[in-house]
Amino acid sequence: MTSTPKKTAIAACLAGLFSASTFAHDHTESQQSSKIEVVTVTGQKIQNSLQDTKESVAVFTDVAIEKNNLTDVSDVFQLTPGVVGDAFSFTIRGVNSGSPTQPNRAELASVVFDGVTLSGWAKGEGASQLWDIEQVEVLRGPQSTNIGRNALAGAVVINSKDPVYANEGAVSVGFGNYGRQELKGVANVNIIDNVLALRVAIEDSSADGFIENVTRGEDDYGYDDDQSIRAKLLIEPNDDLRMILSYQRTDSGFGEWRVNDHDYDAKARISTSNEVSRHDIEADILSFKVDYNINDEWDLNSISAYQNSKRIRIDDIDQTKQTVEEFGGIITRNDEDKNFSQELRFNYTGDKLRGSTGIYISKVDGIRRNISDNHFDLVSLFNIFESSVTKMPATGALSGLLTQPNPQLFLAEGIFPQHWDLYSDGQSDVEIENQAIFTEWEYKFDDNWLFTVGARYDKETQTVISQNIAKSDAGLADTFVEGDPRGSFELPGTGMTLNQVITLANVQLSALATNTPRSVAETDFSNFLPHAGLTYSWNDDVSTSFFVKKSYRSGGTEMLLLNGINEFDSEELWNYEFAVRAVVLDGDGVFNANMYYADWEDQQVSVPEPNTSNDAFQMVVNAGASELSGVEVSFDYAVTDELDIFLGGSISKTKYKELNVRGDDLSGNQFANAPEHTAVVGMRYFAKSGYFFTTNVSYTGEVYADAANTNKVKAITLMNVNAGYQMDDLKFEAYAKNALDKHYSDWGQIQASNGDSRVDLGDPREIGARVTYSF
Repeated sequence: MTSTPKKTAIAACLAGLFSASTFAHDHTESQQSSKIEVVTVTGQKIQNSLQDTKESVAVFTDVAIEKNNLTDVSDVFQLTPGVVGDAFSFTIRGVNSGSPTQPNRAELASVVFDGVTLSGWAKGEGASQLWDIEQVEVLRGPQSTNIGRNALAGAVVINSKDPVYANEGAVSVGFGNYGRQELKGVANVNIIDNVLALRVAIEDSSADGFIENVTRGEDDYGYDDDQSIRAKLLIEPNDDLRMILSYQRTDSGFGEWRVNDHDYDAKARISTSNEVSRHDIEADILSFKVDYNINDEWDLNSISAYQNSKRIRIDDIDQTKQTVEEFGGIITRNDEDKNFSQELRFNYTGDKLRGSTGIYISKVDGIRRNISDNHFDLVSLFNIFESSVTKMPATGALSGLLTQPNPQLFLAEGIFPQHWDLYSDGQSDVEIENQAIFTEWEYKFDDNWLFTVGARYDKETQTVISQNIAKSDAGLADTFVEGDPRGSFELPGTGMTLNQVITLANVQLSALATNTPRSVAETDFSNFLPHAGLTYSWNDDVSTSFFVKKSYRSGGTEMLLLNGINEFDSEELWNYEFAVRAVVLDGDGVFNANMYYADWEDQQVSVPEPNTSNDAFQMVVNAGASELSGVEVSFDYAVTDELDIFLGGSISKTKYKELNVRGDDLSGNQFANAPEHTAVVGMRYFAKSGYFFTTNVSYTGEVYADAANTNKVKAITLMNVNAGYQMDDLKFEAYAKNALDKHYSDWGQIQASNGDSRVDLGDPREIGARVTYSF
């Protein structure tokens, strides 16, 4: 705990107003007496206050979460420049967090909840709610030296509230439009004073969602349902030993999020799917933290963590009213993830030297099973057909073969039916064992200069087991006999004859419908991850830092449909960053900035398999190289004791230096879903009489929805409002999210399996109210 003059303390507090209040404090006597506790950034090995942290970190304390009506991690991202998306898929500095469908479970950003680094779908759906949360930290930029695997782009660290030695609690009830209902509670029990305490938090929230299914007659097709219970036990047998046992159980589910903008106005939010849409997850998250004070200089930290999660997803592939028998399709996905980790860390604190050294081990076991029953539209399935549709000469039946949705034309030519059935059942099991040693030290030469150096050696072993069962009742097409002019007809723009196209299609259709025998592949990776930085304090209020970090994502193996086992290597990123921390306006304001440049080599890219024309055949290769650059700034100002304002913005430039996909050179293109500009501005007014009003406006610039930079998604500006009255232990509040009811798309258009477009829309205006009673 750090004691500072009042001026510096207030400034440090302000540093978090944009990203949240960085202090836990009472707005009355405690502030006037300068007893303001600096909140620590916990997501790094050497813990510092936010103003003393050179890395770009946005911190949201429990006070800020409550006052800004932040109920989900997605709300946090909306107030964090340089970060966009939601809990399921977010982007930091233009780099997507990654997908749990990666064959090696290697992603680009981590989510750490109460010391548990979440894996699989639990990362997005297992711990995103913010009831009774102490602090959320968004670490922008590489964190591999700090966290290890899965942190090339950054990390999100969430800490729930620990038990305290008091008997207290709270109950909150809320309602809103679209059937929104909330019931939340927390109880803290002081079992043995200063020795044993228990805290239990429960949350149950649900909504009908925003999508109507006209085929099934359901107005809650986009439902959202979340339940969680968390228990934490604090044990302090003496002054030197502190232990916390934490357990959380989450059961969550949601429905469809895509709407039909082919047959309906997107604003109507209509789905025409005939199948149920279901995405359910169960997650158990357990951690045991031990802090032991060895002596005045050394202490020991131990974190044991465990996660067990299961997810089931049922989707209508074609998203139409057609059943499987009517050329529709359905897919069921089952995922399981278990992970265990143990970290042991020794920390040293001296007059000029501070440091942390430790070891880390983890094991991840993942199972991914996909079962699908589908009738593919071949014109949509094969890109080569699609690209030739507008180039075919008008030659009667042959032209109609590729342009008309009439199966009889296909049959008349004796080639393919319009729809091709496929049943498949595939499973991939992955086991990942990770070991690491790490160290980080900072040395203060004098009152001005501080040097930081650290490194991590990371070793990983992956075992991937794959198997697939597939069948089709449709036969393969025959090529035209030699001498038939139709077989030698060259499709314009393809460089291939129709017979060659038929052969190519047969190879791919045969691969889709062929059983893939059980295969086992094992790979090993290791990486040395250094980090060094230098900070200069110009005076008590202003400091600048420069630091360099190496980050990485491990390689892996995968079983391809056509080409057997594919191995791909690790990718590496070097990040160079300059930071400014400044207290201004006589201690009432804070200006912070981080500027960065990153060089990304051996980038893992998903490309089509060789000798294919179909996007269903994908493989991961180290074919990309990119560069990132940008700046993140924030300014926070306490206008009066009752009013504060905050604003911030980011410029995030992404560019492929090298990328070639299917012969298309994408060098110079931006990343998909990577806005170059984001910004936020807001104010919070809390009158001494008890009335309060907060509002914020966030801006996300236009983005490309694809790496080819052909489909652009428009920029969006959103406003949120929260107002109410606080009297003693009772609080009334009303809120509006997306208060201006802006209509916008999250990721642009998505194509259904029949070729029609679908769109992923952002949430419409939500209004609601809640009452909270504290005791």
